[in-house]
Amino acid sequence: MKIKHLLLSAIAVATALVSCQKDPSKEQASLVLSDSAIAFESSAAGTKTIKLTSNRMWEVQIPADAAKWVSVSPDSGDASADPQTIEITVTANPDNDRTAEISFRIVGGTKKLTVSQKGDQGEAVKGDGSREKPYSVAEALEVITSGNIPSKEVYTKGIITELGEFGGSYGNYTYKISDDASASNKLEVFRGYYIDGAKFTSADQIKVGDVVLVLGTLVYYNNKTPEYTSGSKIVSINGSSEAAAGFSVSTTALSAEGSQTSAKFSINSDVDWTVSTDNSAYVAKPASGSGSSEVEITFPANTASTPNIVKITVSTTADVATKSYEITLTHKAADAAGVVVVAADKEYLAANKDGNVGDTGVVSYTNTTNYGTTVVTELRVYKDNTLTITAAEGYTIVEVILSCTAGENQKQGFYTDPNCLTVDEGATASASVAGKVATISISGNTRNVIYTASVNQMRVDNMIVKYKAL
Repeated sequence: MKIKHLLLSAIAVATALVSCQKDPSKEQASLVLSDSAIAFESSAAGTKTIKLTSNRMWEVQIPADAAKWVSVSPDSGDASADPQTIEITVTANPDNDRTAEISFRIVGGTKKLTVSQKGDQGEAVKGDGSREKPYSVAEALEVITSGNIPSKEVYTKGIITELGEFGGSYGNYTYKISDDASASNKLEVFRGYYIDGAKFTSADQIKVGDVVLVLGTLVYYNNKTPEYTSGSKIVSINGSSEAAAGFSVSTTALSAEGSQTSAKFSINSDVDWTVSTDNSAYVAKPASGSGSSEVEITFPANTASTPNIVKITVSTTADVATKSYEITLTHKAADAAGVVVVAADKEYLAANKDGNVGDTGVVSYTNTTNYGTTVVTELRVYKDNTLTITAAEGYTIVEVILSCTAGENQKQGFYTDPNCLTVDEGATASASVAGKVATISISGNTRNVIYTASVNQMRVDNMIVKYKAL
């Protein structure tokens, strides 16, 4: 009996001891921070501490933007009845004052810690789109995507992070700006203009890294692209509203067919400039100027079997980033047979009874018809009169194409009768007429092709002559 009572007592004591122990997993979750906010009153890097007490394992969560400048150590830990020391560290702040909210989390609860730090630039001013308080890029993007886009022009300040299409002679530029050169949020400035709305004259007038103040109209293009629509202008670049001198050319490579006698390019400039070529047969018009201008290079047709490569130099003595450009003009060779094509259009033919075909001076035409006081809108060759097409000495005519687009009845006088055609001795000619076009084909060499209007008058509003050097 005595032994039995002793055993029951031991079991009772053991049961009592077990019942007095607490199960941590059944306790109410508890997380205590000694501070709910800490402030760094200097822009310099620094560290401060807080105390943390928790009966659960804990961890820290820091927003991505804040993680660039604030850190926590340690950033996780085990449960402990004793307070744990936590270090909050910030980097130097050369910008505006900043604030971050850090979360300390346990299963069953979260506590927030607000961390603030002064910046060298002081308190950030929220933009309202005015010149005094321009939007930041983030604010402009928020305004656009919110659907509350102002109908008036607004200002935005940002850093150029990407250069797009330069509009050349149109004078516009497409580029992107952001609040931070490394940020992903960018605002496109679509076909914007330079300072005070002037045209861009050179692609190097702005560059990545420039801080610009832009004035224009914000849009949400196709509900996909937030941007400044075309027509915006730069107000200042890196704080200056003074426009830098610009100087550029529209291209550095020109090409012309062998039969062509001119080529053009544009100079985009607000300074004086000159143009020169390394071949005297290739002439610049104008050869000098001030400001933006179109320049035409004129030259004779190339009848050789090899191309002409001509260097065109555009230069200035002004204080600009690039003082000289070299443009290469490739004037192609005549075709495999050395044939050159020249033409006279309706306006020229109507104004000139006799004249040149093309600008080469190689082929000309004469018309024996006397119009008298009749006003003509094309070249007319009256009955029994002749149209004579002549090539200069040393050349031969290969083919003549005459056409009239005034109306079906105006093709009158286009004849296939061989008696209507006369060419130099040793050559033969044949004519074919298709619709409003007469084609005279030459076999052999001839400098002269004479077409006689023997039945009715002939009306021509386009003349094409193919020739080659002998």
